[in-house]
Order: sequence, then C-alpha cells, then structure tokens
Amino acid sequence: MNSPRTRKVKTELQRLAEHPDAVVRCNVANHPEASPTILRQLAADPEAIVRQRVAENPNTPSDVFQPTFAIRRKVYIDFPPDRLRQMANSPDEAMRGYAAEHPNTPVDVILQLASDPDKHVRRNVAENPNTPPEVLPVLALDFDPAVQEAALKALQWLESLT
Repeated sequence: MNSPRTRKVKTELQRLAEHPDAVVRCNVANHPEASPTILRQLAADPEAIVRQRVAENPNTPSDVFQPTFAIRRKVYIDFPPDRLRQMANSPDEAMRGYAAEHPNTPVDVILQLASDPDKHVRRNVAENPNTPPEVLPVLALDFDPAVQEAALKALQWLESLT
C-alpha cells in the first residue's frame, strides 16, 4: 500500500529526475525509494556520474545494465560476483572492461575476459592484480601495443616480488 508520504516522495523523485543539475539527478539515483522506472530513465542520463549512481543503487533492476552503463575509472562499487559475471557477458565493452579490472571479479571471469575482442578489456585484465600470472605472457603477445605494455608491466612487477 502506498501511503500519501510515499506517493509524494515518488512524485518528487520523478520531477527531480529531470532536473537540469546532474548533482540533483545523482541524489535521485542514490535515493533508496527511487523506482525502477526512474532508475531506468537515469541509466540513460548523459552524465556518467549519474549512470554510476544508478549502478550503485541496489534497487536498480539487473536488466538496466545491459543497454547502458558507464562508470568512472578506478571507482569500484562493491558488486557481488554474480553482478560482475553479468557485466562480463554484456555486449557493452565498457561493462566488460569494468568487470575485467574490478578486484572482486572471479578468476574464471578474468580468464574469459583475457580473450575479449575489445583491446581495452584485455588491457584491464592485464592491469588487474588478480589476473593469474600464467595469463600475462599470453597478453604480452597481444596484437595491441597497450595490452602488451600493461602485461609486461604486470610481469615485471611480479618478478620484482621474487
């Protein structure tokens, strides 16, 4: 049952979801009472920070992440492994790239992403400190120079530890 207060909050959130200020829209995306409809709307926001807040909201339906997703680099949301698996299988290379670099991504998913068609995803795998060492020599032979460089740096770092 929707109380008058709940209806008022939802109406206000809907109004503020269209506010011209991205900070206001971020607050709406963070709000615990933001509806799936509002979160879907904000998932297509032109500002990446708003989309990030949508990704952080536990009320965001999982299918929202399929068509649109963008996130600031090196900001890690505490996603459970299942959500990271979902991102790793997304058609969106930004989502796969985020899963490739995330410190909570399971090793089997990292191994899957090591052969991703997108060079940025493979580079993120090379830069992930949880990437199994046996994958790095393969990435060091990648056709993309940035992937090669990231893998070689990771191998040098591993060698410095021994």
